[in-house]
Amino acid sequence: MLLLLLVVLLLSFESIDSKNAQQIVIDYMEEFKRLDRNITKRLRRIVKKYIDIPPELEKDVEFVRMLNNVIKSIDLGANELDQKIDVLTDFEIYDSLRLELDRGLDVITKLLKGQKMRKQRARTIS
Repeated sequence: MLLLLLVVLLLSFESIDSKNAQQIVIDYMEEFKRLDRNITKRLRRIVKKYIDIPPELEKDVEFVRMLNNVIKSIDLGANELDQKIDVLTDFEIYDSLRLELDRGLDVITKLLKGQKMRKQRARTIS
């Protein structure tokens, strides 16, 4: 549909003949295919990274759902590139937030352990 719209739009300009319009469409389609390959490659990298889900993530229903969406989207064709981009973007945002929260929890855990150790030392000194 988008391709047909592009052709009609190009042919509506007087300075563009059908041969030029054809070349513009070919160039557009090549760029579109290149973008699809790039997005698919990034989706595959995610699957490769997480194919062996770490035990702590196996129970994370949201993570498993997001990863399954990535796996399913790899097989979508170039005509569904918008969906592939949405899935990639959603996963990357989710994963970065997940990792940031994990780092924050690690810091809090270390602080609490340190505080507990200080209290225990204070009791032994008293």
